[in-house]
Amino acid sequence: MEIAASRTFNITGPFFDDWRAMRHDDLMLGQIRRAPDRVATYRRRQVEQTPGLIRMSGRYDLDAAAGAMSFRPGQPASLFLACYRGGGDGRSWHEDEQDFLYGAVTTLDRMVRGRAEAPTDADSVQLHVTPAGLCIFGWRHLARLGLAAEPWLPTPLREILGHPGRQEVPALGLMAEVDGAGAGLVRLVLRRVAPVDRLSPREAEIAALLARGQGHKEVARQLGLSPVTIRNQTRRIYDKLGINSRAALVTALGSM
Repeated sequence: MEIAASRTFNITGPFFDDWRAMRHDDLMLGQIRRAPDRVATYRRRQVEQTPGLIRMSGRYDLDAAAGAMSFRPGQPASLFLACYRGGGDGRSWHEDEQDFLYGAVTTLDRMVRGRAEAPTDADSVQLHVTPAGLCIFGWRHLARLGLAAEPWLPTPLREILGHPGRQEVPALGLMAEVDGAGAGLVRLVLRRVAPVDRLSPREAEIAALLARGQGHKEVARQLGLSPVTIRNQTRRIYDKLGINSRAALVTALGSM
């Protein structure tokens, strides 16, 4: 079992890294594999133990654990939620506690999927992917951009996941917005390259002011430039966008 992304709360230290190093010793994973629709449990005082679990429970003061999975057949990943007891509290997990945990993970899964796969505008696609490029949510929407609708992203997109911000992907003719690089799942918003993407940051700023109805002198005064510079910039903006009027500029910026 591979973990695509993880979060821990109220647990200090490199918990996830330590768990990943001993995951083959985790008895709860075996329980989940055998019965993915049931809650897996562990107690520090139980008879069946493994070296990895003994080390983890000692280092992190874990006296009992329970975990549940919202199994998603046919999908690249499923959501797993675990909770722990420490400080000498090694009580068994009551049936109502297990029911609560299983209900929590299934409800959380629905909420996460609903938010991650919420519709975007007609020109863009929103994905949630691992740092390695495995798309957990939204991969079916890639077909809207002419890409293969499969969980693994193409190489040009995988290469930009560690670089947050807005950037062009020339090999695919796409603009990408990377959010959350290096923090578990990465949010990736994609759309086709538009003519306005050819503008420099300064040109885009000038174009936006002109599109709001400001004249060359007003824009020049606001940006601390000369009117002649603004007029020259305007000609370059029109050339890059393939337009010849202020009305066409408003239309072009409205497509951003």
